[in-house]
Amino acid sequence: MERIGKMENFMLNDIFKENIKIDENFIYINDKSEAKNQQQTNEAFSEKWTEYEKTSEKEKLYDFQKEWYLKLYGFDTEKDLEAVRKIMSYKVET
Repeated sequence: MERIGKMENFMLNDIFKENIKIDENFIYINDKSEAKNQQQTNEAFSEKWTEYEKTSEKEKLYDFQKEWYLKLYGFDTEKDLEAVRKIMSYKVET
């Protein structure tokens, strides 16, 4: 997966009312929890996802998610999705 570029980062900052932090494919509004014991959980899951990113299993998950998404919206291939995306416009409303 591609990292979010500077231009997209700028646009994302315009969408959110609070400052956001972007780390690889994750967007954080707040990377620290004030809830009791929640920070330990956050750190444990962050560590697990960091380790997961280093495995070959992530590619299987990406492929599964991609196929699921295509089928959900009635596309046979990524080319079919891209063809529709090119002719459609979209707008994010806040």
